[in-house]
Order: sequence, then C-alpha cells, then structure tokens
Amino acid sequence: MNRKLLVLIPCLLAVAAAALFIRLSDVTSLIVRVAAGVDPAEKSIALEYGYIAPGLRQKPYILPFSHSIKKFSRDAVNIDVINTYTVGSYDKDPGSRMRGVSNFLDPTSKFKDSWFGVYLVMDDTRGRARRFMLNDPELPPDDIYNLNTESLLELTRLDQAVVVHTSHQGQDGYDFDSFMDSFPFKKIEESEHHEAAFDRAGGTWLKITASFTTVSAVTDISRTKMNYLSSIRAFVGLPSREVYSLVDPWHRTVLSGSTLARYFSCPRGGFWAVVYYNGTAFTDKNGRQIDTWNNTDIRNEFEKMFIRLEIGCAQQR
Repeated sequence: MNRKLLVLIPCLLAVAAAALFIRLSDVTSLIVRVAAGVDPAEKSIALEYGYIAPGLRQKPYILPFSHSIKKFSRDAVNIDVINTYTVGSYDKDPGSRMRGVSNFLDPTSKFKDSWFGVYLVMDDTRGRARRFMLNDPELPPDDIYNLNTESLLELTRLDQAVVVHTSHQGQDGYDFDSFMDSFPFKKIEESEHHEAAFDRAGGTWLKITASFTTVSAVTDISRTKMNYLSSIRAFVGLPSREVYSLVDPWHRTVLSGSTLARYFSCPRGGFWAVVYYNGTAFTDKNGRQIDTWNNTDIRNEFEKMFIRLEIGCAQQR
C-alpha cells in the first residue's frame, strides 16, 4: 500500500471520530464567528462576559449589525453597531428534557427564545447615533435621562425581526416586504417600567423593563430551507419532532425582558452599551402555561451576568 495513504488513513479516521462528538451547529457557528471578523478592541472598546449562566453558549457571538439594523428598519436607522450575544446551548439546563435540541428551541428549557446580549453603538462624527439614541442630540450623551427609550426598545424589535425572518428562509412565496408588513411585535403598555441601575463599578444605567407580544423563532422544517451559515440554524440548530409535539412553528409568545443603557466616553470616540436580556411566556399544546421570566431563576441569572460584565475603553484597562 502507498506509504502516503498509510499515513493519511489514520488522520481521516481521527477526523471522522472527532466529528462524532462535534455537532454540525458547533462547526457552522465557529465558521460564522471567524468569518465575521469583528473585534470591539479595534474600536477601542473592552468587553468581557465575566459570567455566563449554565445552559447558554459559553463563547458569545460578536457580529456586525449595522446592515441588519438598516435593512430591518427599512433605512430608518443608520448607525454603526456591533451585536454581541449568547443564546441557549445544547448543554441542558436543569428542567430541560429534550436532548439533541438547543435550549433556545427546547420548550422545556428556561432559555427558550431567550438571549442575553450587548449592543455596542458607536458615537459617530455625523451625529447619526446621537439622533437615534438621545431625546436631544445637543445635550450630553452620558445623561441617562436623555436616552430615547423608544429607540432602545426599537433595538429589541429589530433584533427579534432579524431572528424570526431567518427562520422563514427558503419558504416558498415568502418575501422580505411581506414579512415586515405582517411581523407582529406589540408592547404591552402597562408592563413598561423605568429605573436607574448600577454596575459593580458604580456606573449608572437606565433600565427599562417591558413585555412584547410576538412570535417564536421555531421554524417549520417542512416548509423552510434554512442555510447552515446565513440563518439562526448556525447558532441554535433545528427543532425536532419532540419540539413540535409541544409547540407549533412560529407560535405566539410574550417576550419579557430588560434593556439597560449607558454612554462610555473614550479617547478615540465614545459609544453606548445597550444590554438586553429576556424570558418568554407561552402556552404549550398540553395547555400548560409557561412563563420563564416570572417562574424560573432566569431573571436572577441574567442580572448576575449584567453585574459581571466588564465594559469600558480598551486603553483604560
């Protein structure tokens, strides 16, 4: 037998053996992270997730988000923004029962349809970000009471639209304009609450808590063809029959969560950090009412993640 082939065969067997222990979504998510090539440090921003709750991906995604924000706002929002976040992984949290399905899609997981993220909005010289982020762009950007609360909540709507839209990828007769015209996302007015919050360094943040009626990102695999790299399939995989036994694709849900925002002034330019995290409420096919925001420890875990965040100017750390 050819000596080169003798050397190659063990290597191929090793690769094949390793593949048995690596999920396809893990491979594709790694490719997406590498291909994105986004590093907040290049914008003189230091960001570190000091704690990530068990059941969430332990390596946050860091992706460019300016194009998505512009597209899904139909050109109304044109800002320079990086999106960093983590979602439910395949490492099951206590209480979740569906093996082989990510917690983001698992109706028995407290992390279903939930995420924890930090948007980094750059303070540009043209003033686009100030016009979006502030009530009065002429006033100081670090005044939390000058923050435009509707704009902060709009980031949540746009992000959810991006996520749900990719779950329709490859669906016959489904185009972008039709999706945006029909995408449901409505704030429950009485749920909105504003307060000041503090990080462990004593920094002051505006905190908004609110709930929204919308739809889940659970796709219908019989009707869609989600790409391995350009859809949320890269991050959370696909639902299984077991998932469909408890919930329908794109079922109605309520997102309840908190948005926290503050401005950081840095020598090479400032930025706003906008933290968002949420739980969900829905009724499964057995008639069971699920409310992860109020009936699990998810809120405490996310608040712990916020407190352990390290955000600031890269030169100052």
